[in-house]
Amino acid sequence: MSDESPPAAVEERVQTRVEDEGPCKKRLHVAVAPEAVRERIDEAYRDLIRTAAIPGFRRGRAPRAILEKRLGKKLEEETRETLVAETLVRVIDDKGLEVLGDPRVHKVEQEDTSKPLRFEATAVVRPSFPLPAYKGLSVRRASARVTEEDLQRALDHLRRQKAELVPVDGASQEGDVLIADAHLMDGESAILSREGVSLRAGDEDVLGLTVAEAARGTIGVGPDSTLEFRVTLPQGFKEERWRGREVTLRVHVTDVKRVELPPADDAWARQMDFDSLQDLLAEVRRNLETDKADGARRQMENDAVEALVAQVPFDLPEEVVREETNRLENRIRVRLLMAGVRDEVETERHIEEHRSRSMEVASHGLRAYFVLERIAKEERIYATEDEVEARVAAMAQGQGKWPNEMREELERTGGLAELRVHLREEKVRRLLLEHAQVADGE
Repeated sequence: MSDESPPAAVEERVQTRVEDEGPCKKRLHVAVAPEAVRERIDEAYRDLIRTAAIPGFRRGRAPRAILEKRLGKKLEEETRETLVAETLVRVIDDKGLEVLGDPRVHKVEQEDTSKPLRFEATAVVRPSFPLPAYKGLSVRRASARVTEEDLQRALDHLRRQKAELVPVDGASQEGDVLIADAHLMDGESAILSREGVSLRAGDEDVLGLTVAEAARGTIGVGPDSTLEFRVTLPQGFKEERWRGREVTLRVHVTDVKRVELPPADDAWARQMDFDSLQDLLAEVRRNLETDKADGARRQMENDAVEALVAQVPFDLPEEVVREETNRLENRIRVRLLMAGVRDEVETERHIEEHRSRSMEVASHGLRAYFVLERIAKEERIYATEDEVEARVAAMAQGQGKWPNEMREELERTGGLAELRVHLREEKVRRLLLEHAQVADGE
């Protein structure tokens, strides 16, 4: 399928043809008339003559023939490259193509100066699809009920904040805390060392790495024990040369401690600045109800988006999905920053877990992005600078930074643009839920 435009569509001396080349991809065939090329080259020589300093000639007086001999090939190649880039921009604008990223130019050729300058370009374009009705979507009400189990878990979490670590004489049990020196080793050379790290017996997480054998290996050990595990370093490891390499994780346990929780009574509640245990429980319940309500709202928003995206099936080019995979990883970094996670190893662990299903997630997320973007355009929804600044300030406060420091960090990592998308999508999701048909049900 092709779209043949008249020669004068872009300008009189440019001819174009656009062909479909797979999902959301276009191939552009462009021919620039030889006289247009000659004019640009002549103009380039005139500019060069005015500025070139050639021995034996005053500035602006050097003959063109000498410049052609010395600099002609390079100048003409650069002029053609500039002409190709400028023509491509005009062709894209004339055709009304919404291009994602930079088009790839190839097959640039001009047989001789009497023939047209021809080139081809492939461009990924924004998907075109009919937007289904997005008001009145059917969603089921998510449960926001606080159970006694929820209350007990929250209470235990608070007790753990006031817990004491007491030394253990015997072997470690699941949940105990191991104080250890941990080293990533390549042979007998240390790649990374951390002293005095805390490990949870029975957990797989060591130095931000997921080590399945550690879940068993950290149980039943005592002080002065040395454990070794073979691990493959993640692609996000800070030193690029070690990424994907298998190394040894050596853990030397120096101490074993057990978590001792305070009793849940009035005395403990007073330590938490409450008059009684009942007052503390009432506050915990109120906080849980707020959190549950927020979680239920997010679940219903997600269900509304899922229902909408299911009605808009379209394929995406693999390279777009790969690029979105990288953007999703950046969004994870932004979300972790917003949540106050500052440890690089912990951040990379989250990203590594995401990579195992990243292409599928990216494809689905990208379709949702385009659908939500269309709705934002229809409803004129956008994130204001005041909203961006307020969110940046909140993130900065959570991390103990100045807002300008937080903004600079986001700008440096590309997170500021992702934050704007995040804020815009929050508004669209709220719109979908506000206009949804919500049915009761657990």
